Order: sequence, then structure tokens, then C-alpha cells
Amino acid sequence: MKWNGLWAVYTAHEHIYRKGEEDEENRKAVGIVAGGATCDGGLASKTVRREREFPRDRIMNGIGTTIQTANASKEHDKTHILNYISGNVNDLDAEPPKEHEKYEALNDAVRGAFASSIAVLQSACGGGDEWQDILTAMSKSIKKDIMHFDFDVGDGWDGLSAERAVEMVSHLPPSIEGLGIDYAPYGYPFMDAVIDWIEKKSTNLKSLAIYSTCVGGRNANKGRDTGIRLAKTLAAKNTIEKLRLYRTDLMGSRNVDEWSKAFEKMTSLKELYCYGMKPYIKRVDESTFDEKTSTVKYPEDKRQLAFV
Repeated sequence: MKWNGLWAVYTAHEHIYRKGEEDEENRKAVGIVAGGATCDGGLASKTVRREREFPRDRIMNGIGTTIQTANASKEHDKTHILNYISGNVNDLDAEPPKEHEKYEALNDAVRGAFASSIAVLQSACGGGDEWQDILTAMSKSIKKDIMHFDFDVGDGWDGLSAERAVEMVSHLPPSIEGLGIDYAPYGYPFMDAVIDWIEKKSTNLKSLAIYSTCVGGRNANKGRDTGIRLAKTLAAKNTIEKLRLYRTDLMGSRNVDEWSKAFEKMTSLKELYCYGMKPYIKRVDESTFDEKTSTVKYPEDKRQLAFV
């Protein structure tokens, strides 16, 4: 069952929206909008900054929403709504069923709309009993737009542990058509979880972008081997139309043959963008070189290690 009209949730909430360090604006409402609001200008960072103001208690109320127990301004309106949802359109005044599978489909859509917001995930990632409830709700979301995770320092994910990062990507909505990952310092277990999700759960992933992410850590071969696994998974899935790999150890001279074979099988691929780490060699802090593992701290993100 599709609920294409369900795309935004707004609430009255007075707050100060900070556009920058010195640019503030008094606002009286905030919304969670699938794909971002027009005022965000298509920038995921603006969407996160705006939606971060959504009251947490109302988020959790939204995740606990059930259409069959919700109130309407008029009782007969609720009767009509429940009958329409359950499919009894010929007699909207009849007593609606107390439970129905279509109620649950709509409940999952509402809960998923809240839970798949980046701002909501950031709010809950540092702790609290609601984390698992949010992940469960997100996994049942029917959203189709891109989910973009920027894990750079100071971008709202500082409280996210590596274990919770793995849990989170394992519960991504199966229906999303795009996934973006920037500055992920969680190593190969995180990227393995991403690949598992692509292989076993995603249904229509068309766009994948991974930026400034080294997964090998002190086991330099993990970057190469994880890249090979990603290549084989994308080739077998064959839904990707746009692939971006920038400044990552997932693709390089050590696994170029495996990627080449994968590209031959990726007949759905229309756009490919690859950008290596060579320009950053001059920025490497040589004092961080580990001779045993042949790694240095990644110049773009000192939380990560890069093979050299």
C-alpha cells in the first residue's frame, strides 16, 4: 500500500534558527519534510540544521502514533477517515474496524517519516532507551529520497559510537534511492554493514556516494578487501545509476582489476566519479606514520588512518 501524499510533519514551536555564527532568525514553527523543505535549497546540511529544532518529545509521540487511537476534531471525521483507510469507501458512516492491516501500513509510514530524519537520529544517537524504537521505525519507512550522513566533527554525530553507527545503517529504509556517506570514522565493520544492507535489504538504490572515508584502519588490507566486496555487491545488485567514490581506500591500484570486472556487469550505471587521495600526500603528517601497518593519519580526518 502506498501513501505518496504523506511527506511532511509540522508543529508550532518558537525557537531561534541559526543560519550561521552571526545570523539568527526567530521562528514559530518547525517541520520534518521528506527530501528537505524548499528553504533548505537542496542542501542536506541546512535540512539537518533546521529539523534539529523539532521538539524531541513530539518526535517520540510521533513514533508512537497509531491512527486508530488518534483523535479528530469531530468524531464523524475519524469514522470517515478510518473507513476510507480500511477500504470501506461505500459506507463511510459505518462503524470502522478497530484494527486493520492498512492502519498498520499507515502507522509505519508516519513513524518512519519521523525516524528517518537525520536530525531525529542525531538527537537519539548518544543514548536513551528510544534508540532501538527509532531504528525499528526507520527500517519500516517507505521514503524514497536520498539519505545523506555527514559524520564530520561538529556536524551532530559526535555522540555516535561505532557500534551504534553499525546498528543505524543496518536499519536504513529499504526503499531509499540514494545514500551518501561522508567522513565515516567507524572502520570496516561500518562499511560491511552498509554493504550488507545494500545486498540484503535495499530494493531500489540508484545513487551511492562515499566521501573522505578510509575503512582499513591498522589492517591496511581491509580497505582493499572491503572495496572488492562492495564492487561485487554493486555488480550483483545492478541497480546503481550514479556512483561517487572520493578520497577513500575502497578503490585503488590494489583492487582495480576487481572493480573493472564489476563495472562490466553494472549495466545500470550511467555516471561514475572517482577521485583519489594523491593530492593529499603533501598534507600528510609524517610523524604519524606507523611502519608496522604502513598507515598515517588521514589528512582530511585525523580520526581515520590511511594506507600509504
